[in-house]
Amino acid sequence: AFVPIGTKLDVRHFKVGQECTLSMQTFDYGYQGVVKRFGHDGSMMWAGHSRWHRRPGSIGAQGQHRVYPGTAMPGVKGGDRRFFYNKPIYRIDYKHSLIYFVGRLPCDVGAYMTIEDGTFTKGKTMWSANRGYPAFPTFVATKEDQETLHLRSTEECQLVSPPLLGYLKDEGKPQSQISQTDIDDARQVKQTIAPPK
Repeated sequence: AFVPIGTKLDVRHFKVGQECTLSMQTFDYGYQGVVKRFGHDGSMMWAGHSRWHRRPGSIGAQGQHRVYPGTAMPGVKGGDRRFFYNKPIYRIDYKHSLIYFVGRLPCDVGAYMTIEDGTFTKGKTMWSANRGYPAFPTFVATKEDQETLHLRSTEECQLVSPPLLGYLKDEGKPQSQISQTDIDDARQVKQTIAPPK
């Protein structure tokens, strides 16, 4: 069955602790050398070295007389689309439609991101490729729920995973809790990347 046109999608389609697949455009660093692009050490800063501190050095063997494909060379770093698999959700704020994931993501603030149900978990979660994909959406808010949602506080609309909060040591501190001021500041952030076509 198809989802009716005009159905409002809710973040409660996802479950706390569920592992998801994320895709986004990474930071665009521009043209960089091998030291920043691949983490090379470069040459020594002393012992008579001159203008050789951040160069790649030798790029091929003498006998082959060619450069192997995939050799680390200077070039454009970032700015491409990357996928992150099995990212667990540890908090959901369904009043402001916010989803919190464990770890950092290499994308700009305000960038567009695609969130999908994780299917690379090999049976570790509620659904996988072996058990079949979940129904979409798994949660549809009622009309009464949508009308009374603005009357609830931000603290009442938090879905939290206690095991993952124990993993994040600073989550119990007051300064780490989300507040209405943080929500207002996030809404004022301008989009840095154009929306996907």
